[in-house]
Parts: sequence; structure tokens; C-alpha cells
Amino acid sequence: MIDTLVGGLSFPEGPAVASDGAVWISELRAGAILRIGRDLAITRYATGGSPNGLAHAPDGTVWFCDQVTNAVRRLTPASSEINTILDRIDGEALAAPNDLAFGLEGDVFFTCPGQSRQDPTGYVCRLDSAGAAVKIADGLLFPNGICLSPDGRTIYVAETYGCRVLVGERNATSPIRLEPLFETPGPIGADGVALLPDGTVATCVYGSGLIRLYDPATRTINDIALPDRHPAGIATDPLGYWPLIVTGTATGVLLGVTL
Repeated sequence: MIDTLVGGLSFPEGPAVASDGAVWISELRAGAILRIGRDLAITRYATGGSPNGLAHAPDGTVWFCDQVTNAVRRLTPASSEINTILDRIDGEALAAPNDLAFGLEGDVFFTCPGQSRQDPTGYVCRLDSAGAAVKIADGLLFPNGICLSPDGRTIYVAETYGCRVLVGERNATSPIRLEPLFETPGPIGADGVALLPDGTVATCVYGSGLIRLYDPATRTINDIALPDRHPAGIATDPLGYWPLIVTGTATGVLLGVTL
């Protein structure tokens, strides 16, 4: 079952579900981050730029990637204050950061696709809790969505124009080795990625209007058709109202998906 929770959104991205059950998303084309309560009441925070993927920090702030300002930024909801956390790596501007995820030690992993639709120049970074950033993987065709396993040891990355989801194990040094986990339809491909409690990996396939579910234990694939051809963001709901939350950019909707 698929429920349209909110409509009329301006290229919704993200999303992330907070511990209180609220869904946070970004509106890329409106330069805003939205908090959507369980009663569907919306609180909007203007950010400027083009906010994309977001995640909740342990201190309650919302971190997000901004592909126009080329920065990882932070929203403090209580004050509506916006701060830039990182905008350069190796002496150069970040390449249009796209999505991010927190590790267990307070470190942040984020993707930078830049203009890597045809040339494999995209990369993945780690920002540690002390503020030091390093590239941990590169040579990618538009690295997009990213998520971590519950123990923080395994990283999943959607490589959009490679039409696949990649997986890698963290280690004490960089870089890490990302290997293909499963493929998606083209000509665009995997966008957001999320990990279900049973270990199933879910990705929304931009341009194909579907969610692809991959079970690593059985190596089986199941597809769920969506009412939006360009789903972009996907997240699990820890409170279990909907197993998956998906943003649809073609029609500007937030969807709740029951498996």
C-alpha cells in the first residue's frame, strides 16, 4: 500500500524520520527544510541554496548537503540558525555534496557527485568528529544516496549513473573498497538508499518510478511500482508507521510505503 502523505512540494529530497516520528525533508528548488509532524503539520525553515540529503545529529540538529553552495551545512531547529560545517576538501571546493549519514562515533559520511554523470569523478568523504575530512572512495559515476548498517561498519552507496548500489566495509584507513551489490534499471538509476531492519537494502530508482528491494541473504530482488516516475529520497521509519518513506520529485509528493 502506498499513501500520499503530503503534496505540492518543490522537488522534495531527504528524507529522515526523527525519534518523535516527525519526517524531515528538503525542498531542493525552494531552498528550504521541512518538518512534517505525524499530524502532517508542516514547519518550514528557509536555508537558501539547494538543500538535498539530510540526517539528524545526536544533538538534535539537522545536517544537510547543499549542492549549490557546495557545502555540508547544519540547521539548529530551535533557533532556525544555519551554519556551514564544511565546504572544502584537499584545498578544493566540495563537488556538489548530495547525501549524508552519521556513524556511531559522530563521524559523517557524504557523497559528492559533482558533474560525474559521464566521467567517473564522483567521490565519498568522511568527516570525523574533530572536523577533519578525507576522501574514502572515488572514481564513481554520480554517487548519490548513502546509508550505514546499524553497527556502522558497512556503507551502502547508490551510484546513480552506474545503475547500481555499492557496498563496502569500513576500516581503520582510507580508502575503502566499494563493490557492486545489485543493479538497477537505467538509463538513470539508483538514487536514495536505505537499510530495512531485516537487512534488505532498498533503493528508489530515479526515472523508473520504482523501489528496488534486494535481500542479501537470498540474493533476490523485488520491485514496487510508485505513482511518481522520479523518486529521489528514501528512508526507513523507526517507529513503524510506514516501513519506507519516499520523496517523489516528478509530482512533488511525500509517500508512505507499506511492504
